[in-house]
Amino acid sequence: MAAPPSRTVLRIETELKDLQQSPLEFVNNLETVDDNHYEWKGKMMGPPDTPYAGKTLEFTITYTQEYPLRAPTFKFITQIDHPNIHSKDGTISLALLQREWTPKISMRTILQGVYSLLVLPDHNTPIEPEKANPKT
Repeated sequence: MAAPPSRTVLRIETELKDLQQSPLEFVNNLETVDDNHYEWKGKMMGPPDTPYAGKTLEFTITYTQEYPLRAPTFKFITQIDHPNIHSKDGTISLALLQREWTPKISMRTILQGVYSLLVLPDHNTPIEPEKANPKT
């Protein structure tokens, strides 16, 4: 007899089910990777009136077994020129996933935070030093 799912897996499954039943208008194709609850993939629509408008931005989300005590990792697969997104590996600098992380933060809130970051970059916390100042 298989062991019951861990609290981590139950939380991850609940979050995915919630996002699939009540999807965010800017997120599509959110699903697990190879039925692995700890790996998700999806697509985010670029916000209007930004350099990403009309683009489909692919991303991955990786959870650890310590979730929700430890934040998941969000990475863009699609290469993006943005001060808070690493140009080589797609990792993001988002306060929600770092200094502001608490176990009460949901994946819905994270996705909304990432989308907001695309609209309003945080030039005070660039992920790469050369991206510190906006291009004029």
